[in-house]
Order: sequence, then structure tokens, then C-alpha cells
Amino acid sequence: MNLNVYFVSFCISLAFATTILYLIRKRKLKEQYALLWLLMSAIMMILSLFPSILDGLAVRIGIFYAPSLLYLLSVVAILFILLHLTITVSSLTNRVVILTQTLGLTEERIQKLEKQVEKAAEAQGLTIAEDEEQGIAIPDFSQSPGLSLKHSNDQVCPSSLDRDVVPPHDSSREEIR
Repeated sequence: MNLNVYFVSFCISLAFATTILYLIRKRKLKEQYALLWLLMSAIMMILSLFPSILDGLAVRIGIFYAPSLLYLLSVVAILFILLHLTITVSSLTNRVVILTQTLGLTEERIQKLEKQVEKAAEAQGLTIAEDEEQGIAIPDFSQSPGLSLKHSNDQVCPSSLDRDVVPPHDSSREEIR
């Protein structure tokens, strides 16, 4: 058996394992996927370091050139990894479709609620201030007696209980009529 082929196989497997570890460290590859690649690399290194295992396996299978079994095993391992990744991509595709549909329904609901807020504000004679950054219509309760705004975590919500609070003037909001 040619030891140069085994040495080259070991060097390739070692370089591959080092690359996988580098990608994990740089957070470009998730650990769950890297484990499959590291396992394949470790098996290739073991078979390259101990060619007698590979020779005995090749004789049992009926392969005359043992290093070709090494490459056959690596191709089969890659096929299994590709199958696993294909299943993962299919699952993620289904999740994206569901998330897209949910987002669409949520946006539709938000638009309906904004229209309800606008109608309620118009019915009470309030002006509507629009948030320029997010394009959200918010009733301007500062001009209505008896209603005020309550500020909490950068969110604005009307509160009829808190009558003494007057919201600060925000120049980013414009009145819409």
C-alpha cells in the first residue's frame, strides 16, 4: 500500500477539520452542522492513520485498492450530509412561508386597527399625528381635554386615568387633517 496516499488523505482531513473549527469560531457555521463535518473528518483521519483497518475492510468488501474505499466512504458521507442539509433547507422553507403568511395577516390586522383608531379619533374630534419613522398614525391626545398620554418604554398609549401628564412636544410628528 502506498503510504503517500494515506499521508495526503490525512493532511486533507486535518486541513478540513481545522477549517471547520475556524468557521465555528468565527460563527459562520453552526455547531449542529459542523458536528457532521467534524465526524467525517475524524473518521477519514483515523482511516488514514491506520491503513490496516481500511485494508481489512477493503478485502472484506472486495475492493482491490484500499485508498479508493477511503474516497468511496467520504463520498457516501458527503451524500448523507447533503441529504441532512436538504431536509433542513426544506424545513426552513416551510417556516419562511408560514412566517410570511403570518406577517401578511398581522400587517392587515394592524392596518384595520389603524383605520379604527383614525375613525375613533375623528369621531371625538381629535387630530392624528403620524410617526414619520414608522409610518404609524397615532392620535394626538394633547389637544383634547380630559385625555393624556402615558409614556412607558418608548411606547405611547392613551390613558384616561392619568389626566395630569402632558406629553412633550415632538417635532418629528406632524398633524394630519
